Amino acid sequence: MREGPSLERLIAARAAIAELVAEIDLAIPLFERLDELVQEAEAAQAAVDPIERARAVARARAQSAIA
Repeated sequence: MREGPSLERLIAARAAIAELVAEIDLAIPLFERLDELVQEAEAAQAAVDPIERARAVARARAQSAIA
C-alpha cells in the first residue's frame, strides 16, 4: 500500500492554498480537502507517538476555547 504525502508536505500545501483562497474563492474546496488531510495525518501521527497525541489534545482544546 502506498502512503500519502508527509505531514510536512501537506502543511506546506495547505499554507500555499490558503494564500490563494485570499484571492480566489474557487480554491476553498481544495483548501478544505488539504485541511482534512492534515488533520487525518496529525491524528495518525498522534496515535503512534504519545507526545504528539498530547500536543494534538492541547491544540484541540486551544481551538475550542477560541471558538
